[in-house]
Amino acid sequence: MARHEAVDLDGRDAITSEVKDFLARTGMSDTELGRRTSVPQTFIWHLKRGNFARVTPRVRRVLQYIHIKNEVADQDVTGVNQAIEGFIAAGGDLAVLRSSIEMLTRAYADI
Repeated sequence: MARHEAVDLDGRDAITSEVKDFLARTGMSDTELGRRTSVPQTFIWHLKRGNFARVTPRVRRVLQYIHIKNEVADQDVTGVNQAIEGFIAAGGDLAVLRSSIEMLTRAYADI
């Protein structure tokens, strides 16, 4: 997938609907969704109005967050879930996995 994949009108409408439906169903504000996905509130505002022409890493991150919360099949989300299942199957401890993710989160936030 290209880093900044062009999106047609139908694709833009689908993304816009997905974001608006998620916010309406959860009662989450634009600000809260932005905070949870590390994008500005104004970015969420633009997504809801279809004011974008490309699927950027930010757009993908918002959609992946929504897919995780909605338990929707998504190639990247499915891959992460499969990795978690493999970790557990190999005898991995979820507490170790959680602390590893928290460590990666702190390191990523410092970049």
